[in-house]
This record gives sequence, C-alpha cells and structure tokens, in this order.
Amino acid sequence: KALKMSEDALKIPGAKHTTTISLMHVAGMATFGLGEYDISNKYFQDAILLAKQHNNLFYLSLSYSLAGSFADEKGEFHESQQLLEKAESVANTVTNEHSKARLMFNIKGHQAKLRLKQGKYLEASLLYKASLSNLETIGIRSNLIQASELNEGLALALESINRKDSTYYHTVADYFFQQGGGKKEINCLISFLPRQCN
Repeated sequence: KALKMSEDALKIPGAKHTTTISLMHVAGMATFGLGEYDISNKYFQDAILLAKQHNNLFYLSLSYSLAGSFADEKGEFHESQQLLEKAESVANTVTNEHSKARLMFNIKGHQAKLRLKQGKYLEASLLYKASLSNLETIGIRSNLIQASELNEGLALALESINRKDSTYYHTVADYFFQQGGGKKEINCLISFLPRQCN
C-alpha cells in the first residue's frame, strides 16, 4: 500500500524536491520489503542524485544513511560503512544544530547496528551512546521507540563484553518501549537493532 501511494504521488508533476525525495525513501523501503532490491536501490540512488542537484545537505545525508542501511541489510558491510561515512561527512556541514543532531542520531544509530552485527561490541556501544546523546538534543519524548531501540542495542553490546551495566540499559529500553506504545513492527531499514528483514 505504501509503495502504491508513493509511486502514485511521484507521478504528480510540480512537487517540491524534498517531497519527492521523501517519497523516494518510502518507495525504496517498500520495494525492499517486497524483495525488489534492485528497484529499492534505484530509489535510494535517485534520492541521492536529486538531493545533490538541489544542494540539499539534510536530505543528501539522510539519503546516504538510508542507502547505507540498505547495503547493511544486503550484507554489504563495507559499502554500508562507506555510505554511512558519506552521510556523516555531509551531516557535519549542516549548519542548523537541531537538523545536524537529527541526522547524527540516525547515522550513529545505523553505524552502531552495523558494528553490533560485525561483533565489534565496544565500538557499537560507543556509537549507541553517541546516537543517544544526539537524540537527547532533539528530544526523546517524540522518539520513544527509537530511544528504546538505541538503549536495547547499547544493552546488547555491553552484555556481549560482559558489562554489568547492560541490565540498566535493558530496563531503560523497556521503559521507553512501554511509553512509546509497545509497537515492535519497525521496518528493518530504519531500525537500530539487527532485525530479520523478510
């Protein structure tokens, strides 16, 4: 349903480039969920090109981040790391501090997930903490499920290196999960935890 709606909306001429890029993101996630990986990748690459054409640094960084998450889910860890590094490099040029924090919370969360999958638990824990720090800047109350996932990821990373404080982060994750309505159905491309995608 999300794919049909986004594809129909993309056919409407005269849309703002930011709307078009957002619709490409939705279509990319939807086609990924359907197993149409080549089409999904094309949506993400087209979003990157459009953001570059309009010199929109926020959407360029966000598009790189989603493309990096896509590569991660395909098992292309090196490609994912490169795309997430590009996303971070672009995000560092964004002058609005709130926008930069929004981008960095997302990027650091995906970098943490990648490191967790690779078994680099100490790096993952530091990246999860960096993501949480940026999330605090933009406001946890409007991002409770993300806060839950980041704390859960941090707990898993710490647990893997036998840190006793992992229990605290599991508890915090559960608290935010309950406060956020207890919904677990999050698209694997935007999740900060390793999830089975299909």
